[in-house]
Amino acid sequence: MNNEVSHFNQQKKHSNYHFNNSKYDQVGEWFQPLGHFNGAWQAEIKDLISSSKKVNWQNVASVDNPTAPVTEERIERIKAREYDVIQGGGNPSMTLVQADTDVTRFPVFEKMVNYFGLNRAKARAHVQLTGQVFNYHLDVLPHHADVSFDQVIRFVIFLEDWEPGHFYMYGTRTLSHWRAGDFHTFDWQNVPHCTANAGLCPRVSLMITGIKTDCTNQVLSQSFTEITL
Repeated sequence: MNNEVSHFNQQKKHSNYHFNNSKYDQVGEWFQPLGHFNGAWQAEIKDLISSSKKVNWQNVASVDNPTAPVTEERIERIKAREYDVIQGGGNPSMTLVQADTDVTRFPVFEKMVNYFGLNRAKARAHVQLTGQVFNYHLDVLPHHADVSFDQVIRFVIFLEDWEPGHFYMYGTRTLSHWRAGDFHTFDWQNVPHCTANAGLCPRVSLMITGIKTDCTNQVLSQSFTEITL
């Protein structure tokens, strides 16, 4: 593998993750469970699945920022991301996941987004169908380059109960057996992560990204919390 081309190896230089595959990462080291939302949103999930659009490395940057310029830097980043897939024998144009960024049209999901009190909050549903894989990678958030990265945070909310074949991995730790409504945050700057669906039904989650506020810090300071929407 050409380390100068590989996006993964480029980003490793900026990460404080250990990259030791023999070490089994523990809960709380690189991702932190925070709480659980109680409510009903099954009808909304059906809509999200039908309205979600395919995402690959070519268009992932425009999902949240459709007007973002296609710069030379962005093109090189896409090529480097696709290079990593090719080195693994994969299709560089493969569908990683399907997304819907208009989730606040649903009041229950809007309440979830507002709970974290973020500035410049961006929310998108991730719908992963059987056979879709979001390969192991490190995040880059160029649209937040104007603020300190330690002020940028990402939350993940599982919208359905875990099913066998649904994978979510941080570092060397694989998550399973989550309940619909469970939410967590993760060290997006440092920990490599991936998702996959080898199951028999769609895997649906909500990703929220934004800038921390005092309200956000209060959420982070609490122990595991049950919230009724």
